[in-house]
Amino acid sequence: MFKSTPHLIKTLVFICFLTGLLKSNAQCAANFTYTLFPNGLVYFSNTSTISPNGQTNYTLNFGDSSPASGYFFHPHSYPNGTYTIVLTISNSLTACNDSIAKVITITTSSCNFNLIPAFSYTFNNSLTASFVSTSSGTTSNTTYSWRFGDGQTGSGQSTSHTYSANASYGIRLVLDDGFCTDTIRKIIGPATFVGLPDDFNKTIEYTIAPSPSQGELSIRIMGSLNSRLELYLLNLLGEIIYTTELEGSNGEFNQSIPLVGVSNGVYFVEIRNSYSSNTKKFILNK
Repeated sequence: MFKSTPHLIKTLVFICFLTGLLKSNAQCAANFTYTLFPNGLVYFSNTSTISPNGQTNYTLNFGDSSPASGYFFHPHSYPNGTYTIVLTISNSLTACNDSIAKVITITTSSCNFNLIPAFSYTFNNSLTASFVSTSSGTTSNTTYSWRFGDGQTGSGQSTSHTYSANASYGIRLVLDDGFCTDTIRKIIGPATFVGLPDDFNKTIEYTIAPSPSQGELSIRIMGSLNSRLELYLLNLLGEIIYTTELEGSNGEFNQSIPLVGVSNGVYFVEIRNSYSSNTKKFILNK
């Protein structure tokens, strides 16, 4: 037969009193935040609060039949659609339970590989230049960011800028359609300059084919360029994976680039001389 003692009874009463006190004073609120990315990836952050602290269980239902447990939630990838996310928290010691639901809508989009930056410019006087984007593949969502080479910037499909001194400036146009960006850079100088080489105001015009490429890229350079050209093949990180020098030509010039040992993906060809550059994008799919 079990025999109780006054000391044991007091201990049990105290434990019951403490448990009841914890339950009566317990406060908890489930909550979380999230960040959507264009590729359908969502980052979740747990911002729930509970008092007093204790062993709390957290369960996040991603809304696509794939629940996750634990205080820290890993990123989750979704296809396009609408999802109801439910976070449930529970603490057995304090008997505190709470849940919260939030609805998210996923709309993904791929990069627009037809986005090709280009621009023209004219000098209104010796120091003021007008710039106009002649880019192709743009949409109503495309933004235009200009860097005028003297620390000043501009925006819009067309813009103008006044320089403080006669000098050469590297002009950069950056296109952004919300999912990908592309850039072109030209070096220009005021119309009052004298003694500049014939290639100074010439755009390096060329074509690349095929795209997607299955292992070799053919580059055709049009027009007369007397200066030496530099050709670069760049990956998405801007790292140079191939480079060569091309002699100037008085007419059409053809160059083949073997893509041996280059992995499938998106790449850029940049051809430049001392005065101008032109960058084009292509896809490698062997």
